Amino acid sequence: MVYLHLCCEGWQTFGPFKHLSLLTTAITDEQDRVVAFRDGDGAWHTPGIFINYDWRTPMVTSTENHPHPARGTA
Repeated sequence: MVYLHLCCEGWQTFGPFKHLSLLTTAITDEQDRVVAFRDGDGAWHTPGIFINYDWRTPMVTSTENHPHPARGTA
């Protein structure tokens, strides 16, 4: 299982997923559903949830906890 982490004044975790494909303009899951997509300004958006957020810095990990020290998991 893998997890997608996106940042918008703090980290939000999405998943678990069996598989994620990291494309230039989208991140898709194992069934080719769009989990996040990139707009023309480089921000990432998550369809159907947190739709007004401009996410940054996508990261995929094998753990639900984000590894950043500020999250207390490093």
